[in-house]
Amino acid sequence: MLTGTGSNGKSVLLYAIERFLGHENVSNVALQDLQHNRFKLAHLHGKLANISADLSSKLMDGSEVFKKITSGDTVNAEKKGKDSFDFIPFAKLMFSANELPPSNELGHSFFRRWVLIEFTRTFTKEERDPKLTCDTLNPLIYKALCYVYHKYHKFFNFYRKQEIYICGCYNLWLLRTMLGTNSAILY
Repeated sequence: MLTGTGSNGKSVLLYAIERFLGHENVSNVALQDLQHNRFKLAHLHGKLANISADLSSKLMDGSEVFKKITSGDTVNAEKKGKDSFDFIPFAKLMFSANELPPSNELGHSFFRRWVLIEFTRTFTKEERDPKLTCDTLNPLIYKALCYVYHKYHKFFNFYRKQEIYICGCYNLWLLRTMLGTNSAILY
């Protein structure tokens, strides 16, 4: 989940990732729709990623579908006018929002599934680069994704072996996010 106030590149990054993966390999279903619209889950079938920018601040009531997708469980999906079918979604869920939508979910089992990335920089109109096109982005995206992939595996392999804490600033930010999504945590 990419979070941060506006004009900081969240949507640009998600657009670039979608272009890199290919539009035919990506679905665009909002998190709340996955949970509450019985036909939307079918859009993830056979996709590499589900990318949805600018999530609404509508309450995420329930998290069963989100948990099943992120843990690799079999889900049941339905297309209008067709029989339902089972599949294991392998699409990576990528979302952006100015703030994490409020949730009635309090448990560790929900929050541990998130990788939260806060975009703190705001770009002025003068700083924006209008020359960033698909042609110029593709080599940059490829290099960036290779770097992230390498660092991700290096970090998480170490994390699994050492059982280290994620940095304190991330834990504080996660706590602040949890409190912001559900005030019942205060009790």
